[in-house]
Amino acid sequence: VNDPVPVRVTVARTGARVPGPATVKLVERDGGEVLDETTVEWTQGETSKSVTLTGRAAAGGERAAWEVRVEPERDGAKDLIDGNNRTDVGFSLVDRPLRLLYVDGYPRWEYRFLKNIFSRDESVRFSSLLLSAGRKYLQEGSEEIDSLPDSSDGWDAFDVIMIGDVQPGVLSAQQLEQLRNRVAVGGAGLLWVAGPSAVPGAYRSTPLADLLPVVVGGGVGEAVAVWDRDVVLKQAPLAEGLGVLRLADRQSDGGFWPAQVSDVAAGWSRLRWMQRLEPGMLKPAAEALAMAAPVDGVGTPTPAVVTMRFGAGRIVYIATDEVWRYRYGRGEDLPERFYMQLIRLLGRESVARAGKSALLTLTPREAEVGAAVRVGVELIDQALLDAKPTGLTVRLTKGGATGTGGAERADVLLKPTGDAGGGRARAYVGTWVPPSAGPWSAVVTDALLEGKGVSAAVEVALPDDELRRPEADHGLLTSLAQETGGTVLSEGTIDRLASVLPRREVRTMSIARQETLWDRPGVLAVLIALLAAEWVLRRVIRLI
Repeated sequence: VNDPVPVRVTVARTGARVPGPATVKLVERDGGEVLDETTVEWTQGETSKSVTLTGRAAAGGERAAWEVRVEPERDGAKDLIDGNNRTDVGFSLVDRPLRLLYVDGYPRWEYRFLKNIFSRDESVRFSSLLLSAGRKYLQEGSEEIDSLPDSSDGWDAFDVIMIGDVQPGVLSAQQLEQLRNRVAVGGAGLLWVAGPSAVPGAYRSTPLADLLPVVVGGGVGEAVAVWDRDVVLKQAPLAEGLGVLRLADRQSDGGFWPAQVSDVAAGWSRLRWMQRLEPGMLKPAAEALAMAAPVDGVGTPTPAVVTMRFGAGRIVYIATDEVWRYRYGRGEDLPERFYMQLIRLLGRESVARAGKSALLTLTPREAEVGAAVRVGVELIDQALLDAKPTGLTVRLTKGGATGTGGAERADVLLKPTGDAGGGRARAYVGTWVPPSAGPWSAVVTDALLEGKGVSAAVEVALPDDELRRPEADHGLLTSLAQETGGTVLSEGTIDRLASVLPRREVRTMSIARQETLWDRPGVLAVLIALLAAEWVLRRVIRLI
């Protein structure tokens, strides 16, 4: 409840003609309130575009019902099939605060401002533990906690765990394993805030090493290289898709990233300590949400905020502890947006456990009988990549049935393609040819992905299904008119319609009248004459 919910929308078009702009709206189905909207414009060759709309989940029940509507601008003409311009969005609501645990090693500047942000947010139940010089925890936050959890039930009390620059030695081996299970099995979110002391090098040989989206080389505790000059952050495309790192309201370019944050001349936008995470250090399932670009423009930008899925949980890694510097730009608004959106992303998936561990795609989504369909699975969970499956099986069932009884079904074996490093393939591809028309559902049947909700659907039509492309084929109609002696009229020559139509009033039609030969007297006389002649001839030649 009251959580900003990002809705990722893919808008596809058909036909050769490039349409005008289309307005995509996120609407509350019951009240009709428009929660968010944006405009999609097309260029030649584009057939689909993805946008992210965001609505706030208001209280009022256990479920919310929204609708996405596409309103094309076509010179006042209504779309031929309006039903394919809308789709429902439904989700469950949980009316309770987000439970956050923040553990850090010392009161650095990032910690001092973050605890204030978390404490005053009523939608977050916040507990923090700070390791003092005497190796004792100092407790702060809106919820009291005496020590780190030492049981699985204790860790289950939190939706998001935030690890600052704290040495792993303050946690026992059992606590480290419990925290790993809370994320990998329990689905909790984990947020790393890097620092010069411990993160990530000190965790290289601990159970939490699997939960780091970066690979740390060298010996235990070896520090990651840092930029030797100031950097500024730039938003990566994935952040917009997940609805995070929106540091301002919608900008003139349609995005939510203020240009001042990436402007080196602003001064306050410069971050003076940033780990230099080279792309080769990222694990195969890790993806960048923001990039760090040097202020002098020399050098390739490196990932600064990284996310990765592991098991049931999602991890976010922030390679700096200087986001507090954005306070000089707009007070605490920028740091609060930066962190709270990431924490809500982690907490939302922790509560719902709706994060996908793999993506199943069927291309094209509207197929024809007898035409090949590409079946692909992309693994986005690092735990699945580490399992190194040699192949995956996808079962396609007609009508969305489970495959029991007389339902038509087919199994497709997917083979790995490409390599994500260490012999671990990330993508698996196969081909399926639909035998009959109708809706088909696909699900991965391997035990590795059982119960993960990895599914997809495809609509199969006959090749001559006219609803597949309902718009008029003007080229075909012109060719047909020319070959049959017809005329094509445009909007400017429509006044010639009366003159080119055939004058049917001067054409006459006669009514055909049919009579049999037996009904004519002359035919009967000829027949009697022939019979009489035959009798006389027979008498003359004495045949009778």
